[in-house]
Amino acid sequence: MAKLTVKDVELKGKKVLVRVDFNVPVKDGVITNDNRITAALPTIKYILEQGGRAILFSHLGRVKEEADKAGKSLAPVAADLAAKLGQEVTFLPGVTRGAELEAAINALEDGQVLLVENTRFEDVDGKKESKNDPELGKYWASLGDGIFVNDAFGTAHRAHASNVGISANVEKQLLDSFLKTKLHTSKKLLKLQNVHSWLSLVVQKFQTRSVLSKTCLKKLIKFLSVVV
Repeated sequence: MAKLTVKDVELKGKKVLVRVDFNVPVKDGVITNDNRITAALPTIKYILEQGGRAILFSHLGRVKEEADKAGKSLAPVAADLAAKLGQEVTFLPGVTRGAELEAAINALEDGQVLLVENTRFEDVDGKKESKNDPELGKYWASLGDGIFVNDAFGTAHRAHASNVGISANVEKQLLDSFLKTKLHTSKKLLKLQNVHSWLSLVVQKFQTRSVLSKTCLKKLIKFLSVVV
C-alpha cells in the first residue's frame, strides 16, 4: 500500500502533529548551522497554508539527567523558526506535557504553529522518550486530531515516543513529500550493483547518522571485496 503524504489529507482546522529534526548545533545559545530547520520549512509552511495547526516535536542533543537540560532547550530554534516563517511560534520553555501545554495547543488558530520543548527532556525520568514509553506516546498523540507527519528523515529509524509512539496512537500516519522521495530512492539504490550509487547513499546517510548508513556500508564493503 502506498504511503500517504501530507498533501493527501484535509488539514484545515486540524491539529497536526509533526516530528521534525531540529537537532542543530547550538553554541552559547546561538545556532551555528540551521540547515535542518530550513529543510523542514516546506512541510511546515504547507500545513499552515492549508489552515492546519502545526504542533512540532524534536529532540536536541542528549539529555540523561537534570543538569543536561542546560543549553539543550529548543528556545533558540523557536526564535529562528519564527524568523524564517515570518510569524510567531508558540513555545513554552521546559514544558513537554501538562495543562499549560494543552491550553497553548487548544488556543492555536488555523495557520499557527507551536514547538514543544526538547522531547529528550523526558529522558531524565526513565528515558521515556528514547525508550518509547507507551504512556508518553499516547499522551503526545492525544494533543492532535489524529494526524501525524514524519518529517524527520534522519531520525526515522529511531523507535522513540515522539515518532513511533505517536504514530501508533493516531488514525493517519503521513510522510512529508521529501521523506517519501528519499525512501523511494533508497529502496531503488539498495537494488543497484553500482559503486557510485552506493557511495552517494553512504555519504548522504552518514551526514544524517542514520542506521541505514551502516547497512549500506556493510553492503558496499562486501560488494567492493568482490569486484575490486
